[in-house]
Amino acid sequence: MKKTKLDKKVLIVIGIAITIILIPLLINIGLIFTDFINKKTGFTLTANGLDNQNWFDFWKQYLTVIITFIGVCLVYISAKKDRDKEIRENNAQQYLEDVRKEENALVEIIQQFNPSAIYDSFLQHGMMSDYEGRKVLTDIRANIDHAHVKFEILTDLCDDFERCKKCSYNQCTDSKLMEDLRNKYYVMEKQYWKMLDIAEKCLISFENENARIVELARQEELYKNINELINLYKSKGIEDISELVEELKSIKERIIELEKSKLQDEEIASQNKSIVNEIDIFNEKIRPEFIRYTKIYIDMKKEHTRELRIYGEIKHKKLQEQD
Repeated sequence: MKKTKLDKKVLIVIGIAITIILIPLLINIGLIFTDFINKKTGFTLTANGLDNQNWFDFWKQYLTVIITFIGVCLVYISAKKDRDKEIRENNAQQYLEDVRKEENALVEIIQQFNPSAIYDSFLQHGMMSDYEGRKVLTDIRANIDHAHVKFEILTDLCDDFERCKKCSYNQCTDSKLMEDLRNKYYVMEKQYWKMLDIAEKCLISFENENARIVELARQEELYKNINELINLYKSKGIEDISELVEELKSIKERIIELEKSKLQDEEIASQNKSIVNEIDIFNEKIRPEFIRYTKIYIDMKKEHTRELRIYGEIKHKKLQEQD
């Protein structure tokens, strides 16, 4: 494990203390040398009258100062360690709160991409009016637009990573995972819009079929009334009924045309199959993959919280160093 900056400061203080303790010893050795010179030559290199009592007095004062100095240093180091730990803890806690907010935002976004809402509206088209059906799809589209805005504003996943270009860790595992998760979101969003478009086309075809049924009933009622009117005219001896006969003929042709344009069971089955297939792709592959990447992303950020608490910084890794 690499030494922290605090470890290095402790080593420096210990080194200074050892040096200060060694200085008097070196002086003492020097005095032995000067005494030897004095005995041989009578020449002294130190102050006259310096005896053992003076030396012991010096040591007493010197050691008092050294012990005080070391005590102050130890108190400073301990206080500095406590302050640094508190700063790391505060930074880690703030980072964790931001991670939790981002996690909640991603959970809410995932909940908006609910394919059952589309499928339910598709199955219940016969139990709701055309207006209600369109309103359901409109509300779903509004929710997806809201989720898109939330994704871009409340998460860190829409970063352009410009700052990473000058980073020595570029490309790191963080940015790679964020890019992958962002791409997974846009794939999920695109697939959801595709399902909405299919559902809307189906709804339009159902609306047209409902309109056909209403129009067919109206034409049949009109045909019946005109036919009764013709029979009434004939019973009264009125012969000028050519216009009514032509109108009846025209209505009959319209009825035949409406009957031919009926939405066939095969078409309904095809539409059902189309929307079901797209929903299956979404449920079985696209949405689970986005959820899986989201969990990995949140776990990565929670690991960064632990790093901030221990080291005071996030330990980024280059992509090739991941293993």
